[in-house]
Amino acid sequence: MNRLIFYLGSFVSGALIALVLVYGTAPQLMLKETRSPLGFEQTVNTIIEKVRAEGQVVPKVYDFRKSLIKHVGTDVGEATVIEICYPEQAAKLLAVPDNKVVTPFMPCAVGVYTKDDGNTYVSSLNVGMMAKLLGGDIAGPMAEVAAKDDELLSFLKD
Repeated sequence: MNRLIFYLGSFVSGALIALVLVYGTAPQLMLKETRSPLGFEQTVNTIIEKVRAEGQVVPKVYDFRKSLIKHVGTDVGEATVIEICYPEQAAKLLAVPDNKVVTPFMPCAVGVYTKDDGNTYVSSLNVGMMAKLLGGDIAGPMAEVAAKDDELLSFLKD
């Protein structure tokens, strides 16, 4: 009986530690944030130009600052989201009916914003991690998108 209690207690303790670690590290695993070497407008314009130069699509650009001032009177500072569509990968994903579950992640979005330190930052979903987590038919096209995102944002690492 004591061994059973020991094993059960060890299992529960291990599970709790694992949950705490996952909860504590999930945001860093799922989101990527990088300081831009450029100013806000130049960062936004560079991303849009690079997307279009690669033959991809920018379906929408959201100016959160302007929208939130208009709707709730709050100025959150520079904060923009750029939607990026990779049509070839989107077609591969959506051609399989069961893959349509990933539509909330489509198109890919990149956030550009300034913080109180005066610097401009770019954030995005870690699509490579999502590809690994989702697996199956979804993994291939999402891994391709992750590689394209990395190439697109490579100017941030210069």
